[in-house]
Amino acid sequence: MNSIIIIDKSTDWTSHDVVAKLRGALKIKRIGHGGTLDPMATGVLPIFIGQATKLSSMSTDADKEYIATLRLGIVTDTQDITGTILSESNVTATVNDLFNVLPQFIGKIQQVPPMYSAIKKKGKKLYELARKGIEVEREPREVIIHDINLLSNTENEFKLHIICSKGTYIRTLCHDIGQALGTGGTLSSLRRTRSGDYRIEDSHTLDEVLEAIKNEGAEKLFLKKRVIALGYFDGVHLGHAELLKQVVKIANEKNLTPSVLTFDTHPQSTIEDSNISLINSIEDRKGLIRRLFGINDIVTLCFDKETASTNWDDFINLLVRDYGACYFIVGYDFRFGKNRDGTSALLKQKCLDSGLGCDIIPEVLYDGTVCNSSYIRELLIDNKLERANEFLGHPHVLTDIVRSGKQLGRTLDIPTINMQFAPGILIPTHGVYAVKVFIGEEKYGKPGISNIGVNPTVGDSNIVTVETHIIDFHNDIYSQKVRLEFHKYLRPEQKFNNLQELKAQIQKDCAEVAEWFKE
Repeated sequence: MNSIIIIDKSTDWTSHDVVAKLRGALKIKRIGHGGTLDPMATGVLPIFIGQATKLSSMSTDADKEYIATLRLGIVTDTQDITGTILSESNVTATVNDLFNVLPQFIGKIQQVPPMYSAIKKKGKKLYELARKGIEVEREPREVIIHDINLLSNTENEFKLHIICSKGTYIRTLCHDIGQALGTGGTLSSLRRTRSGDYRIEDSHTLDEVLEAIKNEGAEKLFLKKRVIALGYFDGVHLGHAELLKQVVKIANEKNLTPSVLTFDTHPQSTIEDSNISLINSIEDRKGLIRRLFGINDIVTLCFDKETASTNWDDFINLLVRDYGACYFIVGYDFRFGKNRDGTSALLKQKCLDSGLGCDIIPEVLYDGTVCNSSYIRELLIDNKLERANEFLGHPHVLTDIVRSGKQLGRTLDIPTINMQFAPGILIPTHGVYAVKVFIGEEKYGKPGISNIGVNPTVGDSNIVTVETHIIDFHNDIYSQKVRLEFHKYLRPEQKFNNLQELKAQIQKDCAEVAEWFKE
């Protein structure tokens, strides 16, 4: 079996306990989990079985979402309600008090790991030392808190929705917020609702899974019946759109889960040992598929040498057996499997022979030209953004964390956010662009201007950055996740004689962009 089970972990079980229980029930040694949960915590615990264990690191490294309850007036040695109480008071805080301190916990922060944690110090786990009454100095670690929202409150408790990076200790966060409020605080309940792509809505309790295994019905419980679009989907362009719309159509007609299967790296990069400039990061590909087509079930497989050497027939069998595939949607030129021997025609025939469904989408033309990722890459490289957007069917997008810059824009009263994108991601030609800026999970973007280049007026290096001024916006969003939508190319990057000339041009650009978006 090669599969992923999303367990809704109950209290008093460790993540290791869950893995051990399933290993015994399934009689499979190769099982792992995607991110530890403390015994008192409940919620999403992805379990990876067989070949699927290759994907566990993607879940571990991904952002998480939690529902956490902060109880005021109590401080414990474990920083949660299960520990020994170190201090207790009747001091409380208001919602306004909470809102006043929360900004210091949003973005990139330094967090000192708790003594009751599995982090090692000189070969010893911290919790082992803590149980002996030994406390040692711990180095602070950098984590990112993307967002904290208040869900409800009582006189001595705040229920919070938290989105954060890997490595974040929520109990430490609650402890630190309590300290900032002056009341002290501890974590009284914690439920993880998302770990990367895995959500609580798709989870099952351990008891449900064990009962299903006992009755030889585990596959019916956690193996979705899927209609799957196969491809890499770089750019999620008009051609891809026809596949994805057909997935949704078939899913509705046949009561299947609409799904997309893609890979963590471009297959051509692995097969040819070369680097392909990608239109989108994997995060942006998934985001576009979800936002534009409403498909949330996106299976990401690790593409390595072993995958590349898999026969096309065996690959389809694996998708049917381990991922519940019963209907496939592919493009007319789809090639896959060892030596790219698999074709859309062969897949169609196999599906007919096996009682599976298969639709082949013909080539999609726009303005007389075949729509494909290679052509769109050429358009972006040739500084033809608006033409590229026509073939994409949406604005070109780039997503990243806001990084610290020189803050020169603030001295001009034109603050900018600084972003640098991962190697291998195709960035539009140097110049100034009209953009929409989406902060975090915002649905409606703010107009702005982005400069792509080396900032020749004030720069002293050849490092390419993307600096964006958000029009009529002055909030501090360092370390927050931001998505840029590139709508229009305005002008080339320029070197000005002085900062006043630069400021005047930026103001002119802002006026043009504001008017353009109105129209």
